[in-house]
Amino acid sequence: MKLLKFPWLVLINIVKFMDSVDLVNLSSTNRRLREQYISKIRPGGIGILFGSISACIKIGEFVIVFEKYGSYKETVPKEVRTIGPITIDAVCLPPKENKRWQTVVEDVYTPCLTLAQHIKTIFPEAELNFFRCEHECDAGTLQLLASWDLNMFKEKRFEFHVNSNENIKNLANQYCKSNQLSVIGLHYEGFHIVTRTKSFRNNEENELPVDSKFWFSHCKQLDRLINYILVCVLKVRLEAWRHLIKKWIEGKLNKLVFVRASRVTSLNMLELTEGFSTHPWNDEEMIQFKACVSFYGFIVHVSSFFRRTDFSVYFEQKGTIICSRKNRKASLHFDQNNSIFTMVVWDTQASERCLSLFPEIRTRSSFAFDAHILLMPIFYNDFFLFH
Repeated sequence: MKLLKFPWLVLINIVKFMDSVDLVNLSSTNRRLREQYISKIRPGGIGILFGSISACIKIGEFVIVFEKYGSYKETVPKEVRTIGPITIDAVCLPPKENKRWQTVVEDVYTPCLTLAQHIKTIFPEAELNFFRCEHECDAGTLQLLASWDLNMFKEKRFEFHVNSNENIKNLANQYCKSNQLSVIGLHYEGFHIVTRTKSFRNNEENELPVDSKFWFSHCKQLDRLINYILVCVLKVRLEAWRHLIKKWIEGKLNKLVFVRASRVTSLNMLELTEGFSTHPWNDEEMIQFKACVSFYGFIVHVSSFFRRTDFSVYFEQKGTIICSRKNRKASLHFDQNNSIFTMVVWDTQASERCLSLFPEIRTRSSFAFDAHILLMPIFYNDFFLFH
């Protein structure tokens, strides 16, 4: 091949400026060339998005959209295009730039995973950045996902209906158990559950990067969805915990219910709460929450029209009381013997349905609500399972 006749540095510069399609195709067809530059060149981060009638894969700045029904005009010319093992009739958008392909296929999901696997095979160091599923998976899609190791992706997101079948719930639970950071929240007035999980295991010390605080902190839309945060086997610096608490104090996490971090080896509560409005636990002050339910920010006495939320486990544990700017109350607990840090928000603005999602917040059903929409989880190896 003529490229191999160039000096090494010249060859690297040529390959470095290739677009993702040419780089993948060249690497697929010439093993010798690939082996020479594989440690120097990568095609860019890979991300996959599954929608209800479409799916897309992103490779660096290049995107392929697979659709069940075409969204482009019939007058737009299509061409046969190939990348790795995938050959399709596609529209190139914009026409003169090789940055986005759109095509109509019957199976929109399999090509994304096939191409991702191919790229990971020829570029073992390629980063699998994210996998997102934003619709209700059918049986075929679930079977496909079960055969693929999604844990290779740094971040995963699932959105599913509260009435989803057990297979979908189990899939979301699987990634909550196997990742270091999980965020769970209800969306669309409680009709959908959103789970986001992330792993930082590429970091040698399994530590939350200093500059990232908590990884969701830059997404304002997600802030409104956060109800539960679970952390496991991930070192979180004091500054990051303070950043999270400060956001709640400022009202930016007004639907937060619960934060739980396991295997926390040390935590100085005085340093954690320095500068915040805190005071020691007082039974008389907090007794109102033991027998009441927090419902959209209002304290409502237990009646047949509301499920009673039982915070008694944490009431007995006591803790340090912390107040928000709107005088809402939360408590901080550090169980040094079991290495567990917990933050419980007693008068959260989260909806009633949110309060039924976590094991220590036991919910009693009443005739005013359908029992079948409840998801009652239990702990399993520091995480929880939906049932």
